[in-house]
Amino acid sequence: MTPTGWPAAALPEELLAAPELCSGDGWFFGGWGLGLLADAARAGGGTVTDLHASFFRPVTVGDTLTVRSEVIGAGRTLRHCRVDAYVGEERVLGGTAVVGPPPGPAEAPPPPVVPPPGDCPERTYLSGPGPGVRALLDVRIAGQRLDAGIGSRVLLWVRTKVPAAGEVRLAAASDHIPYLVRLTDDRLIRASTVSASLRVCDADVDEWILVDIGLVARTPRTAVGRATLWSAGTRLAGVAEQTTYLKR
Repeated sequence: MTPTGWPAAALPEELLAAPELCSGDGWFFGGWGLGLLADAARAGGGTVTDLHASFFRPVTVGDTLTVRSEVIGAGRTLRHCRVDAYVGEERVLGGTAVVGPPPGPAEAPPPPVVPPPGDCPERTYLSGPGPGVRALLDVRIAGQRLDAGIGSRVLLWVRTKVPAAGEVRLAAASDHIPYLVRLTDDRLIRASTVSASLRVCDADVDEWILVDIGLVARTPRTAVGRATLWSAGTRLAGVAEQTTYLKR
């Protein structure tokens, strides 16, 4: 895989977890995993409006994922799909999706007021020598409050450096709860995604997506966060939630 296009755009039967799709320390980036399931669900046409996924075990750089999608129910306008990814015979990632007509635009409260992407610094990276998410994602810090415990918050501008469907881009942008958790706890060795969800309000997203990330709950071993995604910082595009397992 080379960074010239999202490799799942035509739903290949197999996807290599290349370095460009992994964190700097060699773990497959959960946002691309969620995006892979979104592309699998939308392969029959339509827009993914709801996606729920479980991450059964980490995928490492060099693994080959086999992707499968199955329609488990369909009506006049909506269909429900089961989507799974395997390494060998082991299911490593799976979930369900609802696919239907484009949902947007959505009514929503006012978005946060932040500087434009060009005035914001690149996000920091906390682990690993490899290129990490910066290979295919451009992420800028638009604002943060890290000393408020469970009320900590970070605002990020995110754009993909490769063409991809709106649902895939929203999925990739949404996976920054572990980033916030690690910023607020320097004792952590890893923060691994165990489950994630994405609700798409408008898949017609602009180049830059503003992601407003906050923590909802935290225990010694887990953290739950929510991300609100704004197209160009003005239109509500989606809402995501993520549960991470914390290792010290």
